[in-house]
This record gives sequence, C-alpha cells and structure tokens, in this order.
Amino acid sequence: MFDWLKKKMTDPNATMAEALAKTELQSFPAVVREAMVALRNPKLNANGVAAILAKDPGFSVRLLRLANSAAYTARHPVRTVTHAVALLGRREVESLLLAATVPNLLPKSEHFNRQEFWRTAAFRATTARALAQRYYPNIAEESFTSALLQDMAIPLLAATQPETYAPLLVQAQQTEVPLLELERERLGYDHTQIGGCLCALWSLPDGIARSISSHHDEPHHDGTDAGDLSAPLPIYFVASLDHGVSPDPTPIIDRAEHTLEVGRDEVRQLVEEAFHLAESLSSTLSSG
Repeated sequence: MFDWLKKKMTDPNATMAEALAKTELQSFPAVVREAMVALRNPKLNANGVAAILAKDPGFSVRLLRLANSAAYTARHPVRTVTHAVALLGRREVESLLLAATVPNLLPKSEHFNRQEFWRTAAFRATTARALAQRYYPNIAEESFTSALLQDMAIPLLAATQPETYAPLLVQAQQTEVPLLELERERLGYDHTQIGGCLCALWSLPDGIARSISSHHDEPHHDGTDAGDLSAPLPIYFVASLDHGVSPDPTPIIDRAEHTLEVGRDEVRQLVEEAFHLAESLSSTLSSG
C-alpha cells in the first residue's frame, strides 16, 4: 500500500474490505503488468513489448483500437504494437494499456449507465491531456490516464452496493450536493479513497494513483512535486466535470482560467477541441 494513501485514510485495508466485501474483484492481468514493466525498461525494445502482449491477443486488439481513435490523432494508422511503441512513445502506450484494461476489470451494474460514465471519463481524459500539453507537457500522458480513471471506483460501488449507492448517484444528479459529500456522510468513505485502494491493489504507477486518490483536493503543484499529496492541476480542473448526457465544460474553463491566469478564449478553444476528440474514445471504452 502506498505510504501517501495510508496518510489519507485511517485504515485503508478496512475501508477496502467494507466497500468490496460483496464482490470478487478481478486481478490485474499478468500480461499487462509485464508489458508495463517492459515499457519502463529502456533495454527492451518495441518488439519485446509486442512479444509480451502477443501472449493475449485481446489486449493488443483493444490497444490498437484506442491508438487509432481520434483521441490519439496519429498521422498514420497504427497497425501493430511495435508500431505503436515507435510512433506514440512508451509513456503513451502505457497510458493506452491502462485505458484498454481497467474498464474491463470493473463490474457492470443495472443501476449504472456505463456508456454515460465512460463518455464523461473520455472528455476528462482528452481535456486534461490538452491542458497539460499546453501548460505542463511533462505530465501530459499521466494526466490523460489519471483523468480517465479518476472515478473508476464509482461503477464498482454501484455494482457492489446498489441499494445504498444508487440513491446517492440519483441524489447527486438531481441536487447540488456533491457526490463526494454524500458518500462521506452516508458511507464514511468516498470514491477517491476506494480509487486509491484499487490503484494499490493493481499496483498502478504511483503518480497516477496519487492523482486518482486526490483529484477533488485543492491542488498546490503542477505535477512536478512528488512529495505533494494533491493531484496535478490538470486533474483538478477536469474533476469539476459532472457525469451527464451532455457534460458542461464551463466549470473546467472557469477553474483553469482562474488558476492559470490565462485568457478564457485560449482555454475554451483547448477544451472544445479536446471534447471533440473524446467522442471516438468514449465509444471504444463503453463497448469494451
């Protein structure tokens, strides 16, 4: 368990046990874990990464579907994993792997709109990456992945605690009371804490885990301070986007304009372009 997660929770193991007691959560696929380690090993070339993923062709197929979505705007079609590593880079392929894997590990629920959820997640991911690319390029891909997965505990809680959690989702959508506040009041914990637990369980990269666990906290850094427990600014900006059929980007624009002290038109253009790119990504994610 991450040390920073222990600091944020009184007893993270007890919280995890209570939240997940009624489900058998899938283990993170060994082949993906092995590929992620390989991607961080500069001594192993792209063919080596492709050979690992070839052990389970399904992951290669999902990865390539995402790589060829408009959200990645590759100049040429990405036809193989080797090509993806060479064309997109190792960090981006690691981001793709997580995007191709995590949605399929989360349980489905009749009390939860999967398509709507991943559509909003796609909007957050492309927007966080666009803002990071412009203002904090060193964390662009980490911002994409963190934003995409920041609410991944919500479908899990909806599936495992339908009688308790489904009414909270409805109340949050119909009122101005934030879901986070309702969770803490009714459950004693919230989806950011459970998201952090999932990251620890699946051994996701520490920077991504820290962002997911803290995405609603007021940030104090730009993503370069590993000692800060808050999420980088792009993650905080997009956390203001509520789930819905037609997500409203205004809160993101407001937060970014105020914090970055840049022109509103500049931010609006970045966000609108990112929203456009998110459509094909959301279709791929929700059909996984």
